[in-house]
Amino acid sequence: MLPPLRPQALAQIMEGQMAIVVDRYLHRPEADGAADYRNGCYRWHLLTELGDFALGVPPTRRCSPTEVIGAYARCA
Repeated sequence: MLPPLRPQALAQIMEGQMAIVVDRYLHRPEADGAADYRNGCYRWHLLTELGDFALGVPPTRRCSPTEVIGAYARCA
C-alpha cells in the first residue's frame, strides 16, 4: 500500500502534468501558421481532500492547462 500524498507532492505532480500539456501543445504542428508561446505563470488555489493549496499554472497565449486540475478538485 502506498503512503498518502502530501499536498506539496500533489502540487508538484499537477504542476508537472500541466507543464507536459503545455509542452505537447507548443510542439504540435500549427494549423493556422501562427506560433504560440509561454505566457508566464499564475497562481491557482485548489481545494482537495488534503486541504487548500496554491498551484503555479503555466499558460500560453492560447492554451491554459487547467483541465489537469479538474481531476483533483473536490466535488461538494
